[in-house]
Amino acid sequence: MKTMTKTRKTFFALLSVSLAMVLALSALAFTMNGTGAALEDTPVTLICESGIPSLYTIEVGQTSSSTVLNLNEAYSGDASLATLYSTGGTLNNMQITGKKAGVATVAFGTRNGVLSVVRYQITDSANISAYLVKDGGTIQFGEPGESKPVPVEVVTGTDNIRWNSLNETVVSFNEATGLVNAEKRGVTILIGEFTDKWGVERDIHILVGVGVSLDGLNCCPGGDGKPGDGEEPEKPITATGPGSLVDGRMLDDNQTGDGKWVEIARNGDYSLIVRKEFIKCYKDDSKTDYWTWYAPDASDNNYTDPNNFLRKEINYWFNAAVNSNADGRQYLAKDARLREYTVTNSAYNVPGSSGFNPDSMSDGFSKPFAYRTGAGNDIAFALSWSEAASFCSVSARYRDNTRNQVNSDPIAVANYEKLENLKMIYLRSKGDAPGMMGTISEGNSFLHGEVFQSAKAFIHPALWVHQDIFKNL
Repeated sequence: MKTMTKTRKTFFALLSVSLAMVLALSALAFTMNGTGAALEDTPVTLICESGIPSLYTIEVGQTSSSTVLNLNEAYSGDASLATLYSTGGTLNNMQITGKKAGVATVAFGTRNGVLSVVRYQITDSANISAYLVKDGGTIQFGEPGESKPVPVEVVTGTDNIRWNSLNETVVSFNEATGLVNAEKRGVTILIGEFTDKWGVERDIHILVGVGVSLDGLNCCPGGDGKPGDGEEPEKPITATGPGSLVDGRMLDDNQTGDGKWVEIARNGDYSLIVRKEFIKCYKDDSKTDYWTWYAPDASDNNYTDPNNFLRKEINYWFNAAVNSNADGRQYLAKDARLREYTVTNSAYNVPGSSGFNPDSMSDGFSKPFAYRTGAGNDIAFALSWSEAASFCSVSARYRDNTRNQVNSDPIAVANYEKLENLKMIYLRSKGDAPGMMGTISEGNSFLHGEVFQSAKAFIHPALWVHQDIFKNL
């Protein structure tokens, strides 16, 4: 696991944890007008993600025996995960013993020259597989000097979570007492790290406010609206929906530091904007066959998976300069003006659906939060099917023949025409066919501006920003 000593040295970069996730949890804890409401508890049950069948699953300390005809030799790829005993000879016996949770690879060969590789899932039931996030995943302190317990209860497994604060000047965690201590006014994230039953490293993120309302409303006036200042918006943030559509203003390079962007929706004092041009997600920018080089193939279609290709490319674009890990792909400049006005949002938690799902027109609307941050995972995001169909498209089509194609609002059509499109734009909603992501299509009169799905498209990041970004420089 990571050590927080290193984390504190790179605090700004480590806002790349999913701040949007904890902010979405905090939204459960407060009403829209900033007054307190019943705090929600969220049960979390982890699952095995390796896809290895139970036949090849071994608990730590247990041994599985296999008979392999003409067995010659066998090897364990990682002896710390699983040890291997092979009798060989005429007994044809192979025994695997689980040592530590994780995926172990075993290779064995026969005297007939056949080589086989088998993946075993080693489990450790003493590790966590289920927990409860209480109080909406937040801790609210009235003032410095107070102490509270972490709002997480382990349901299955041993509580071996290691808690650390991303900003110990705001809150600290006392290992001896197990309490979180409020140090000074501000907002930060408490991170809990642990290894689950299947050997996967996990993070739990708890949003903590000291003297600052965590919904961004009814806070102390003043400040610049950045985390910890608690500036009260002039207009309340409400549930985003089709009514948030606007005939978007354009931002130029002087206003963004990243070329042109198009405004497509508003919520309170915040605007949803989309990059006019796609980002180049390959290192060789000399390539001119854009469809081949800058439109990645969909390797999976689950946007909420930490390793989702679309999510990773957008997070890289937004964070590479801040994290100092730029490798030649296109990224947002460290001093880009966009960073001064970007706010956190709920997009990661509402990828939305597409295709057959009748809710696809309404289940993917993201919402801004009143906290500015210039870095972090899931601050920049891809539009959802709902957002594209309502704010930035010509029409929406379904694979269900019983449902008619939906024409978009004329303002959404006008917004779409402001984008720079070659063929398709990826959406964060998964398609209804395996390996398909939602897309806005381009290329001929039939597909022009249509929200549908594909396994290949370009990437146009979206952001929620404070509307002050439109003011003259």
